[in-house]
Amino acid sequence: MNQGAESVLFKLMRAQHHVRVLEEELAEWSQSKPFGFRSETSADRLQVTLHHRVDHEAPPTIGLLIGDAIQNYRIALDHLLFNIPRAPGTDRRWQRWSQFPITDDATSFAGAKNNTLGMDFAAIKAIEGLQPYFGGRDPVGHPIWYLRELSNLDKHRILHVVAMLPRNVKVALPPPPTGTLRVVFAEGVALENAVLGKLYYSNPALRGVDMEVSITYGITVKGLEPPVGILTVMDFIDRAVVESISKLATFL
Repeated sequence: MNQGAESVLFKLMRAQHHVRVLEEELAEWSQSKPFGFRSETSADRLQVTLHHRVDHEAPPTIGLLIGDAIQNYRIALDHLLFNIPRAPGTDRRWQRWSQFPITDDATSFAGAKNNTLGMDFAAIKAIEGLQPYFGGRDPVGHPIWYLRELSNLDKHRILHVVAMLPRNVKVALPPPPTGTLRVVFAEGVALENAVLGKLYYSNPALRGVDMEVSITYGITVKGLEPPVGILTVMDFIDRAVVESISKLATFL
């Protein structure tokens, strides 16, 4: 194994190590039951609003682990690109410019030509084939697109994990003695005091009725749009990076 290929694998394995530790810390934090809710009944008792409550903030180490994993995945691709041979006489400044391009369209990829300066044409086409837009895909939501977005978020602040709705919601309460009851739950990211859902009564609700609400939350990163479960997106990114390494290893 040449030194270039070895550095790529070291970065990949380091990222995978951080993800394994992340899984353990997320499981431990989840056992503390970090999220709850509070209910608010309207004056006419025709509507009950459930508000999100954060009882136990995630420890900073979780955000640091996500960031460390993401940057190692990102750098594995950078190392991969850097170690693809360049033609003799190529402007040596390519070493300063070298970065694995992650672009949203063919025009942007062509504009990132410094990244592939001096490369064999087949290698350039292989790199383009790994781009989020390639083949007419919508780049948003592609694993490599998420890698870029999370990497950019991590460059400016420690990543903060938040609740994501809904994975599973169960409401247990007796039916109203008269009229109807309709329950509506929100979707997306749930920040402190956000509305989780609402109960709509056609006739005023009775006082003192016990209500049990069970919510299973996903965990995502604040600021990541569209939101997706962090362990899910880490798995997608890992597969995409491994695929990229496999497809480009022949050019090393």
